[in-house]
Amino acid sequence: MPQTLELTFRAIIPENPPNALEVCITWITKKGKLKDRSNTNGIHTLNFITSKHMFSNSLQRSLRTFFSKSSNNLREICDQVHVYFSPLPTATRQQMEARITQLEDRVNVLSTREPTVINNNNITNIIVLQNFGDEDMSYLQNPTDYLENTFAGMHALLKDIYFNDEQTQNHTVRINMTTKKAEVHNNGEWRTIAMPIAKNTMIGNCRTYLIKGFNSDIHKTNDDVMDFVVTLGKDKTTAPLHSDINEGLIERHNRTIAAIPTHLLPHLTVTNNI
Repeated sequence: MPQTLELTFRAIIPENPPNALEVCITWITKKGKLKDRSNTNGIHTLNFITSKHMFSNSLQRSLRTFFSKSSNNLREICDQVHVYFSPLPTATRQQMEARITQLEDRVNVLSTREPTVINNNNITNIIVLQNFGDEDMSYLQNPTDYLENTFAGMHALLKDIYFNDEQTQNHTVRINMTTKKAEVHNNGEWRTIAMPIAKNTMIGNCRTYLIKGFNSDIHKTNDDVMDFVVTLGKDKTTAPLHSDINEGLIERHNRTIAAIPTHLLPHLTVTNNI
């Protein structure tokens, strides 16, 4: 049984507001142990170790969530909070073998489909994407739960399938800001299709899943559900979802290409973005 490997990460936060540093240190003590910290040009850099986490993206989401729940003024700086992986400069052979074993175990539980590999901040994160139109539905709520909330439920379903940061295997569609067309994932490749076709496919998948929750014996006396089901096939009913898709794709695109502070660039290597 390989030893548990402690990985080193680096948290970057602005020095203002002043309580940001204290909140970040509190979060670090919950995740691991603070090694050292410094301040350069108004930016706090905190190096810490943890054996509970392997990937910087999950730690970054956790830290931003922690900030957003701490106070209103900290919620405003969430986008300025970053967590990066810091390779161990003196890792032993045993530590590296343990790290490889951890990564192999992670890969073994993923799909056998061709993975999309993102090399980010000197660590390779493996995301195995589903094919567009064949998204993973296993984690969703029961279809009835969405259906009984009518349009609000369909709005939530769209977000849960395609814009769920915890279910990156379903990020099967992206926007090309130059051509304004959609790019969809299929067997390891990104193929360009017209945006209306992509939207209609996404909405159609939501409609198919939603309708599975309809039970005429249960819903025949529920006017809201019955009226919604009757109009579910009409474009007028689903039209508002088009703006939801636009906003979701643009927000994800902007987050992907978010600028990195200049003083950090020498420490980072980004070879691919999706």
